[in-house]
Amino acid sequence: LERDEKHELRDETTYSRADAAFFADNEDRKNNHSRRTSLASSLQAVPWISDTLSVSASGSILRYDTPSSRNDDDRDELWYITSLAARHRFSRQFAAQLLVDVSLTHLVYLHASQSSNNAWNRILRLSPRFEYAADSSLSTLNAFEVLANYTAYDFDASSTESFLFRQFSFVDST
Repeated sequence: LERDEKHELRDETTYSRADAAFFADNEDRKNNHSRRTSLASSLQAVPWISDTLSVSASGSILRYDTPSSRNDDDRDELWYITSLAARHRFSRQFAAQLLVDVSLTHLVYLHASQSSNNAWNRILRLSPRFEYAADSSLSTLNAFEVLANYTAYDFDASSTESFLFRQFSFVDST
């Protein structure tokens, strides 16, 4: 995917000369070119009648460039996402599923003025799920999820070097 954005002042005659130059310069600073390249794959297997396994993975890079020397928002973003899922049916009434997700993102600013914002973001998720259906009118679902979100900056320029966020959820539905 590629996008080229051009900004310009349409009607300069409605502005004074100094104002027109100022506004034209502001519009020029917004010009940018972005290009995202992605690759994704998914695989699902049924090794036994009661089991299903699936794996998916993707990688992506965004290159965001600004031609103006006064715009320092040039950056590259790398994304890696992997997901594994396993489902086992113990009987007609009871099934269990396990889902594991890993998401890695690296943000890299190309200008020194922004490079203190360069960071890795790692998100890990573990989510088991249990389903029981006694019959068509009575069923229950129990799902748990643990999520860990860890961000680490590449440089120690700011007072925050890294932070960690964890979340736990439990769902019980009958």
